[in-house]
Amino acid sequence: MELKPRSKEKKSTDLISLEQIDSAWPLLDVLPYPVTVIDNNYMVVRANQEAIHEYSHIDQPCYKMSHGYDSPCNENGEACPKLDAQTLKTTISHLHIHQTNSGPQKFKVMAMPMENGGAMEMHIPLDDVTSLDGVTGLTNRTEGEQGARRLVALMQRLSSPYSVIMVDLDYFKRINDQHGHHVGDIVLRRTAEAMADSIRASDILVRWGAKSFL
Repeated sequence: MELKPRSKEKKSTDLISLEQIDSAWPLLDVLPYPVTVIDNNYMVVRANQEAIHEYSHIDQPCYKMSHGYDSPCNENGEACPKLDAQTLKTTISHLHIHQTNSGPQKFKVMAMPMENGGAMEMHIPLDDVTSLDGVTGLTNRTEGEQGARRLVALMQRLSSPYSVIMVDLDYFKRINDQHGHHVGDIVLRRTAEAMADSIRASDILVRWGAKSFL
């Protein structure tokens, strides 16, 4: 299963520059998941502390580092986040299973295109069920608040615009009272699915409260 890349074009002035990455690196370097900077030739030219900890071949091409391949992901039957971001000139994400020092791990790989034709990738782990809401499968509030704070700080470092939107369901208590909590859970799951289908690859979606989402 893969997340389809969005086709919305960005202006070249909106692409990430090396100067922006340099400015944001003190934050990127201490994120709790791998972050890599990949040049136009697939070489990993920069990696944060978690990437250095998770991957053995950090000085190799990205496909060698993450999969052990001898050629790019798209030549091995998988979508290539770097290539798709570079081609579409917009942030995209794919689900990948990477070979890490602690064993195979599933990641949401978010690739942000750069001015020089490369990309900055964030490898966000998806296996930690303690960070998920049990009803909707979305990120729970504890993990989501931390992730939102990190993302806002990163957007500010990169001088990129961002928005924070809170959604609250009207009349949800009436649904629970009249039809039971099992129906209320169905409403929550369907609402979460509808919102998840509508957001961009670079967005995050969190179950914030009993009937609210961020």
